[in-house]
Amino acid sequence: MKKITLIFVSTAFLFAMQLNAQICDPPCTPDVSCEEIENPGQICPEVLPVAHVCEYYDETVTVIPPATFYIGGTDYDIAKISLDNVEGLPEGIDWCKSEEFFTVTDPYTRYCAQLKGTPTTVGEYQLTLTITPYYDFFGTEIALPAQTDDTSLMVIVLPAAPGADFSANVTTTTTGTEVMFYDESSN
Repeated sequence: MKKITLIFVSTAFLFAMQLNAQICDPPCTPDVSCEEIENPGQICPEVLPVAHVCEYYDETVTVIPPATFYIGGTDYDIAKISLDNVEGLPEGIDWCKSEEFFTVTDPYTRYCAQLKGTPTTVGEYQLTLTITPYYDFFGTEIALPAQTDDTSLMVIVLPAAPGADFSANVTTTTTGTEVMFYDESSN
Protein backbone atom coordinates (compact mmCIF):
# COMPACT_ATOMS: atom_id res chain seq x y z
CA MET A 1 0.00 0.00 0.00
CA LYS A 2 2.87 2.38 0.81
CA LYS A 3 4.41 1.71 -2.61
CA ILE A 4 1.14 2.52 -4.39
CA THR A 5 0.77 5.73 -2.37
CA LEU A 6 4.40 6.70 -3.09
CA ILE A 7 3.95 6.04 -6.81
CA PHE A 8 0.71 8.04 -6.87
CA VAL A 9 2.22 11.00 -4.97
CA SER A 10 5.35 10.95 -7.16
CA THR A 11 3.30 10.86 -10.35
CA ALA A 12 1.01 13.65 -9.14
CA PHE A 13 4.04 15.77 -8.18
CA LEU A 14 5.72 15.27 -11.56
CA PHE A 15 2.46 16.03 -13.36
CA ALA A 16 2.01 19.22 -11.31
CA MET A 17 5.59 20.29 -12.05
CA GLN A 18 4.98 19.67 -15.74
CA LEU A 19 1.83 21.81 -15.65
CA ASN A 20 3.76 24.69 -14.09
CA ALA A 21 6.54 24.56 -16.66
CA GLN A 22 4.99 23.82 -20.03
CA ILE A 23 6.99 24.55 -23.15
CA CYS A 24 4.78 26.55 -25.54
CA ASP A 25 3.32 24.56 -28.42
CA PRO A 26 3.37 26.17 -30.91
CA PRO A 27 6.41 28.06 -29.64
CA CYS A 28 6.06 31.73 -28.75
CA THR A 29 8.19 34.27 -30.64
CA PRO A 30 10.26 36.82 -28.68
CA ASP A 31 9.94 40.49 -29.62
CA VAL A 32 13.18 41.43 -31.45
CA SER A 33 12.66 45.10 -30.56
CA CYS A 34 13.09 44.32 -26.84
CA GLU A 35 16.45 45.82 -25.84
CA GLU A 36 18.69 45.20 -22.83
CA ILE A 37 19.06 48.38 -20.76
CA GLU A 38 22.12 48.68 -18.45
CA ASN A 39 22.45 44.89 -17.99
CA PRO A 40 19.89 44.07 -15.30
CA GLY A 41 18.02 41.72 -17.63
CA GLN A 42 14.88 42.87 -19.35
CA ILE A 43 11.19 42.00 -19.63
CA CYS A 44 9.09 43.41 -22.51
CA PRO A 45 6.50 44.79 -22.56
CA GLU A 46 6.85 46.46 -19.20
CA VAL A 47 3.08 47.07 -19.14
CA LEU A 48 0.80 44.27 -20.33
CA PRO A 49 -2.25 45.01 -22.47
CA VAL A 50 -5.60 45.02 -20.68
CA ALA A 51 -7.66 41.80 -20.77
CA HIS A 52 -11.46 41.52 -20.82
CA VAL A 53 -13.68 38.94 -19.14
CA CYS A 54 -14.85 36.22 -21.57
CA GLU A 55 -12.45 37.38 -24.33
CA TYR A 56 -9.43 35.27 -25.32
CA TYR A 57 -6.14 36.81 -24.15
CA ASP A 58 -2.81 35.96 -25.77
CA GLU A 59 0.26 38.00 -24.86
CA THR A 60 3.92 37.15 -25.38
CA VAL A 61 6.39 38.43 -22.79
CA THR A 62 10.00 38.68 -24.01
CA VAL A 63 12.75 37.91 -21.50
CA ILE A 64 16.44 38.81 -21.76
CA PRO A 65 18.18 37.05 -18.85
CA PRO A 66 20.56 39.14 -16.73
CA ALA A 67 24.31 38.54 -17.04
CA THR A 68 24.75 38.85 -13.27
CA PHE A 69 22.62 38.18 -10.21
CA TYR A 70 23.13 39.82 -6.81
CA ILE A 71 22.31 37.35 -4.04
CA GLY A 72 23.27 37.58 -0.38
CA GLY A 73 25.85 40.32 -0.87
CA THR A 74 27.57 38.62 -3.82
CA ASP A 75 27.41 39.25 -7.57
CA TYR A 76 27.32 36.02 -9.57
CA ASP A 77 27.98 35.72 -13.30
CA ILE A 78 24.95 33.88 -14.60
CA ALA A 79 25.14 31.02 -17.13
CA LYS A 80 21.37 30.57 -17.44
CA ILE A 81 18.07 31.03 -15.67
CA SER A 82 14.99 28.88 -15.38
CA LEU A 83 11.56 30.51 -15.26
CA ASP A 84 10.02 28.12 -12.74
CA ASN A 85 6.60 29.58 -12.07
CA VAL A 86 4.24 32.46 -12.74
CA GLU A 87 1.75 32.99 -9.91
CA GLY A 88 -1.11 35.43 -9.51
CA LEU A 89 -2.59 34.88 -12.97
CA PRO A 90 -6.28 35.59 -13.43
CA GLU A 91 -8.58 32.56 -13.39
CA GLY A 92 -8.70 31.18 -16.95
CA ILE A 93 -5.20 32.31 -18.03
CA ASP A 94 -2.24 29.90 -18.13
CA TRP A 95 1.41 30.36 -19.02
CA CYS A 96 4.12 28.57 -20.96
CA LYS A 97 7.72 29.33 -21.92
CA SER A 98 9.83 29.04 -25.07
CA GLU A 99 12.57 26.87 -23.54
CA GLU A 100 13.36 25.06 -20.30
CA PHE A 101 16.40 27.28 -19.66
CA PHE A 102 17.16 30.82 -20.81
CA THR A 103 20.93 30.87 -21.48
CA VAL A 104 22.90 34.09 -21.01
CA THR A 105 24.70 34.97 -24.25
CA ASP A 106 26.75 37.87 -25.61
CA PRO A 107 25.23 39.39 -27.65
CA TYR A 108 22.10 38.57 -25.70
CA THR A 109 19.44 36.11 -26.77
CA ARG A 110 15.75 36.83 -26.32
CA TYR A 111 13.41 34.19 -24.90
CA CYS A 112 9.69 34.36 -24.24
CA ALA A 113 6.83 33.31 -22.04
CA GLN A 114 3.23 33.35 -23.17
CA LEU A 115 0.13 34.24 -21.18
CA LYS A 116 -3.01 32.87 -22.80
CA GLY A 117 -6.56 31.93 -22.00
CA THR A 118 -9.95 33.46 -21.31
CA PRO A 119 -10.14 35.38 -18.01
CA THR A 120 -13.31 34.91 -15.99
CA THR A 121 -13.00 37.47 -13.18
CA VAL A 122 -12.52 41.25 -13.20
CA GLY A 123 -9.54 42.50 -11.20
CA GLU A 124 -5.92 43.60 -11.04
CA TYR A 125 -3.54 40.65 -10.86
CA GLN A 126 0.04 41.27 -9.75
CA LEU A 127 2.18 38.49 -11.20
CA THR A 128 4.92 36.83 -9.20
CA LEU A 129 7.75 35.25 -11.19
CA THR A 130 9.94 32.58 -9.62
CA ILE A 131 13.32 32.27 -11.32
CA THR A 132 16.25 29.98 -10.56
CA PRO A 133 19.60 31.45 -11.65
CA TYR A 134 22.55 29.14 -12.41
CA TYR A 135 26.19 30.14 -12.37
CA ASP A 136 29.13 28.40 -14.03
CA PHE A 137 31.60 27.08 -11.46
CA PHE A 138 34.56 25.82 -13.52
CA GLY A 139 32.32 24.13 -16.09
CA THR A 140 29.64 22.94 -13.67
CA GLU A 141 26.37 24.83 -13.61
CA ILE A 142 25.22 25.31 -10.03
CA ALA A 143 21.72 26.45 -9.11
CA LEU A 144 21.52 29.46 -6.82
CA PRO A 145 18.51 29.94 -4.53
CA ALA A 146 15.27 30.61 -6.40
CA GLN A 147 14.42 34.30 -6.66
CA THR A 148 10.95 35.83 -6.59
CA ASP A 149 10.05 38.98 -8.52
CA ASP A 150 6.63 40.33 -7.61
CA THR A 151 6.93 43.86 -8.92
CA SER A 152 7.30 43.51 -12.68
CA LEU A 153 4.05 42.61 -14.37
CA MET A 154 0.35 43.10 -13.78
CA VAL A 155 -2.64 41.80 -15.73
CA ILE A 156 -5.70 44.04 -15.51
CA VAL A 157 -8.98 42.31 -16.39
CA LEU A 158 -11.92 44.57 -17.20
CA PRO A 159 -15.58 43.62 -17.61
CA ALA A 160 -16.66 42.37 -21.02
CA ALA A 161 -17.07 45.19 -23.51
CA PRO A 162 -20.66 46.38 -23.83
CA GLY A 163 -22.60 45.34 -26.90
CA ALA A 164 -24.59 48.18 -28.44
CA ASP A 165 -27.70 47.04 -30.27
CA PHE A 166 -31.22 48.17 -31.01
CA SER A 167 -34.28 47.09 -32.93
CA ALA A 168 -37.20 48.93 -34.51
CA ASN A 169 -40.87 48.06 -34.74
CA VAL A 170 -40.78 48.57 -38.53
CA THR A 171 -37.92 48.45 -40.99
CA THR A 172 -39.69 49.84 -44.04
CA THR A 173 -42.14 52.72 -43.82
CA THR A 174 -43.73 55.61 -45.61
CA THR A 175 -43.56 59.26 -44.65
CA GLY A 176 -45.42 60.08 -41.46
CA THR A 177 -45.32 56.60 -39.89
CA GLU A 178 -44.08 56.55 -36.31
CA VAL A 179 -41.04 54.29 -35.77
CA MET A 180 -40.27 52.92 -32.29
CA PHE A 181 -36.69 51.99 -31.38
CA TYR A 182 -35.87 49.49 -28.63
CA ASP A 183 -32.57 49.41 -26.77
CA GLU A 184 -31.14 45.88 -26.82
CA SER A 185 -27.67 46.78 -25.57
CA SER A 186 -25.97 44.34 -23.26
CA ASN A 187 -23.66 44.86 -20.33
